[in-house]
Amino acid sequence: MAASGGWCWCTTSGRSSRRWSSKQTLEQQHRYRHSRQHFVLPQDLQYGELRIPQGSLIDRYDPFDHGEPQRPLSLRGLRAVRFPQTVQVAGTWATAMEINPTRLELAHDQQIRPVAHFDRQAGDGYGAWVSDPARPDLDCQQGEYAWFHRPLIDYDIEAEFGQPEPDGPAARFRPSQWAVTHCESSWGPIELQPEGPADATPVWGALPPNAGP
Repeated sequence: MAASGGWCWCTTSGRSSRRWSSKQTLEQQHRYRHSRQHFVLPQDLQYGELRIPQGSLIDRYDPFDHGEPQRPLSLRGLRAVRFPQTVQVAGTWATAMEINPTRLELAHDQQIRPVAHFDRQAGDGYGAWVSDPARPDLDCQQGEYAWFHRPLIDYDIEAEFGQPEPDGPAARFRPSQWAVTHCESSWGPIELQPEGPADATPVWGALPPNAGP
C-alpha cells in the first residue's frame, strides 16, 4: 500500500507539474502576443509608403503570431497608430491614424484633396467611389477626423493563401491612392490601448536596419 500510495502521489505530482508548465507556457505566449500587439515603436520603420517614426504607439493584430519568445519587429496587421509628432499621411498632417475605418486625426486646419463621393450610377450601375467634380478639396479643422476611401489593392490570393501578408516596404499600404470623403468630430476618438505590460524579456528579435526606400 505504501508503494502504491507513493506511486499515486508521484503520478499526481507529475500531472500537476505538467498542468502548471502548460498553464505557464500559455500565459507566456499570451504575454508575448499582447506585448507585440500594443507597443511603442523602438525605431523608425517603413510600412508600405509610410515611414512611421520611432516613439509611435502601435496597435496591431497578426494572426500568424503564435506567442513565440521573439519575432522580427513587424507592423503586419496594423490597426492604428498615434504618432509622437505630426506626420503627413495621404497629403494630410495627422496626429493619429486608424486603418479600418480609414481616418486621420487632424493636426491643424487644412485643405485636403482629392475628394471622393459615392456615385450610384458608376460601376455598371452597382455604384462606386469616384472623384468628386464639385469639390476639388475639403476645408477641415484641427481635431476633426478626416475619413478616406481606401481602394482595394489587387494581389494573388491563391499564391498568398495561408501565408502572412507582406510587411515592411512591401506592405499593401498606399495612402497616395486614398481620397477624402468627409471630415467630422462626432464619431469618437481614435483609441489605442496603452503599451503592453513592462517585462525585461525582449519580445522582438534583432531590429532591422533603420532604412527605408
